[in-house]
Amino acid sequence: MTEPLPKSVAALVTRAAEPEFAAWRRNIVRLGGCTNLIHLVGGATVVDTTTGEALFSYGSDVYGGRLLTACGNRRATVCPTCSRIYRADTYQLIRAGLVGGKNVTESVSGHPRVFATLTAPGFGLVHTLREHDGRVRACRPRRAGECCPHGVPIGCHERHTADEPRLGEPLCPRCYDYAGAVLWQAYAGQLWHRFSLELRREIARLADLSRAEFVDVARLSYAKVAEYQRRGLVHFHAVIRLDGPDGPVSPPPGWATTALLSDAVREAVGRVRLVARGADVVGRRVLFFGEQVDVRPIAAFGAGERLTSAAVAGYVAKYATKGAESAGAVDGRIHQARELVIVRIVPIPPPLVRLLREHLKEFGTVKDGRLFASERGNVVAASSYSRVWKQTRELALLPEQVSSVLAFRPYDLRHAGVSQWLNSGVPALDVAAGAGHSVDVLLKIYAKCIDGQEHEMNDRILKGLWEEGDTE
Repeated sequence: MTEPLPKSVAALVTRAAEPEFAAWRRNIVRLGGCTNLIHLVGGATVVDTTTGEALFSYGSDVYGGRLLTACGNRRATVCPTCSRIYRADTYQLIRAGLVGGKNVTESVSGHPRVFATLTAPGFGLVHTLREHDGRVRACRPRRAGECCPHGVPIGCHERHTADEPRLGEPLCPRCYDYAGAVLWQAYAGQLWHRFSLELRREIARLADLSRAEFVDVARLSYAKVAEYQRRGLVHFHAVIRLDGPDGPVSPPPGWATTALLSDAVREAVGRVRLVARGADVVGRRVLFFGEQVDVRPIAAFGAGERLTSAAVAGYVAKYATKGAESAGAVDGRIHQARELVIVRIVPIPPPLVRLLREHLKEFGTVKDGRLFASERGNVVAASSYSRVWKQTRELALLPEQVSSVLAFRPYDLRHAGVSQWLNSGVPALDVAAGAGHSVDVLLKIYAKCIDGQEHEMNDRILKGLWEEGDTE
């Protein structure tokens, strides 16, 4: 007996038998293994601009109805294949700017170059990973009993791992300056722009030149990349080079040295100041870079204490393919506010607390903090919840309730829980905060009574009427 082919194999066999298979196959091979394909529908015509003659024309119908093209995304979490190509291209471009190549003369390797790291300032104590000689050290060792004004210990003696969710989180959320951190991140690009302007001024000052004279004899070039930290703020890593007035093809002036460029970078970072908007809401905030500034000279070749050009190019290329996901943020497009990861405090009854504690004691949590996971450690599929919920209804409800819409879906428990909070007298504002809704949405949709509470509501109405009668 012949077994039927799997659907995927059968689809490939059908595709191979079609007349346009050769064109379709060329299109697939051209993608180079992209995992985030872009589907194009329509047609294109190549026209000679001088004569108006159509040289070549094709449509997506030749490729099975859709013309596929690689996404070209730089982020490794979106498309590993295109990210590797982007990383390799970035490496070659940075390296060419340091030692020559790709229409850049090799003499550029003799120009002053530094690799600078500009950090964000501190906005409060956060959990961190500290290592020394390969050994993990305590997060923030402090003497016992030292607390912040809110009574929270300012020390943490745990040795965190690299994948621990608490890394970057404040020790005391009430002490942490969230508004300042958000404003700094929003203005990070402008802070870098101010730094680049200040750096040119500082170099001109050290060379005893005016800013106009500096432009005539030298040019400043740089390539930078932003690295997200676990606390959600970026560090800037930059390759900064000092050239002659015509760029890399012209030698820098005699006074232009690596030592002068290094001193100018450190001095310019300390001078950058930017007043943020929103002073009437969160108070006046003056933004600046952190005190930790690392400036190291770049060597063209060879090993030693100085960074090599290849090492710097590899470092920049590495972080060019990373995004905010390295700090625990989402790496996809946010379509609705509910897709954001928001921590909400939701009251639960003591029996459920006991069950959850027993579960944690026996199974623990998944690496990302989830309570429940599949047998392979993945996210539990919605179909699994539905299957178990169907069996649970048959065990817990009466036959007439099983055949009704009562608690028909697991999501119905949300409606029941919110209604129960409202019926219990919990203020609507607190219920809305726990449910993650506005009060307006809460009262329009969720202010409903669950099955079996009609008599209780009638008793409340009657009780209120009797009390009014007694008052009269």
